[in-house]
Amino acid sequence: DPAGQGADDEGEVVATATPTRKRTRRKPAWVQYADGSRVDRFAWWSNEYCVQSIDQFNGRPLTMEPFQLEFMGESLAVDVDGYPFWRIVILVLPRKNGKTTLSAAYALYHVTENTGRPRVQFAASSEDQASELFDTAVAFTRESPYLAGLFHVRDYVGEIARVDGRGVLERMTAEWRR
Repeated sequence: DPAGQGADDEGEVVATATPTRKRTRRKPAWVQYADGSRVDRFAWWSNEYCVQSIDQFNGRPLTMEPFQLEFMGESLAVDVDGYPFWRIVILVLPRKNGKTTLSAAYALYHVTENTGRPRVQFAASSEDQASELFDTAVAFTRESPYLAGLFHVRDYVGEIARVDGRGVLERMTAEWRR
C-alpha cells in the first residue's frame, strides 16, 4: 500500500512497516592502497572545460560515467607525498565506450594541471587512430574559451602546445613508413 497502511480483519486501518534497504556506497578500490586520488579534480575539470561535439552529446559538458570514474580513481591514485601511485595504466574496452574521449580529456588535463613541461604523445598504430584522438583533443580545445586561450593548435604538425611553452600534446603514429 503506497501510504504504508493496511486494513486488519475488521476493516480498521493499521500502520504497516515496509523494510527499507540501507544504501551504502562501495568504497573505491584505491583507498585500500593509496593515500588519495585526483579523480574528483579531474571529473570537475572535465565537466567544466571539456565540451563535447559529437552526435547527441554536442554542446554538452563531459560528465564521467561511473565506470570511468572508477578507472580514473585508480589511475589518478597518489601516495602520501602526492606522487602518482601508478606509472602505467591500461584500459581495455569495446568500441564506442568513450576511450578516445576520456583519453583526450585526460591528456589536456595533464598538460594543464601539472607543473614542469608535460609532454603527452598521442601514439597509435595507425594514422587514423592517432588522428581521432588528436582531433578529439582539438575539438575540446576549440569549444572551451579557457582551453582556447591556454593552447595553440597546430593541426599541420599534429601539435597542441601551451602558449606559455609549458607543455605540449603531439600526434604520433607507429606506421612503418614514418
